[in-house]
Amino acid sequence: MTFPLLPLAVLVLPALVGGTRASAAETVPSAAELRAAGVATLTGEWKDGARGDRIVPWRAYLPAKTDRPVPVVIVSHGLGGSRDGLGYLGEALAAHGIATVHLQHAGSDTAVWQGKGALRIGIDMKAAMSAENATLRRGDVVFALARLTRDAAPGADTPFAGRLDTSRAGIAGHSFGAFTALQVAGMTTGDGAVRDPRIKAALVLSPPAPPVTLPALYDGITIPTFVFTGTADTAIGTTDAKERLKVYPKSRS
Repeated sequence: MTFPLLPLAVLVLPALVGGTRASAAETVPSAAELRAAGVATLTGEWKDGARGDRIVPWRAYLPAKTDRPVPVVIVSHGLGGSRDGLGYLGEALAAHGIATVHLQHAGSDTAVWQGKGALRIGIDMKAAMSAENATLRRGDVVFALARLTRDAAPGADTPFAGRLDTSRAGIAGHSFGAFTALQVAGMTTGDGAVRDPRIKAALVLSPPAPPVTLPALYDGITIPTFVFTGTADTAIGTTDAKERLKVYPKSRS
């Protein structure tokens, strides 16, 4: 399934790269040059002091060759996943001039199932799909975008300095991560949260089915949003692809 995702993502990403036109004095590497130069991978973790020193591990994929700041996509993994997830998407986008930063969400990451028996895994996985973890995940994305904005400033003593343009950011996620992406893209959450204007597009992979009793849930999503799922993907409980695709017609994107 890795081959089709890049063309699908490219349908969303013009919203990010639309501002990359260079003046005559600037040099923007071609797609061929970017692919030939390869992809730089960085790994680390941040501590969010505003949320009780919550640790947010991350892995970044950046174009190895670029002469100017590039757009960035924040990537959110599914339930039980990690920052290692969707690495192929990160590599593909970085090879086309778009950086990705893959977050790991404590409380709904690999710790939910690693080293546990089957019965315990089932119980803990279900418990991890909570409103509390959904809020924590959204907070991770908001924190990461603020941190990247600071770390990407010219002259900052970080590996991101001068390499990212966080004014042109996107959000992508799979399964529970797709729900995170929808939250960040403007989904109504009941707590007054609003979309960060830096988020220009969303890639939503196999999202949970929308609650039928909340028809206005997605009214706040007005940015370009690509909703994608597999016809044989039935991993989210008993929800099938047809149900999950209902997210798209209910949004205004």
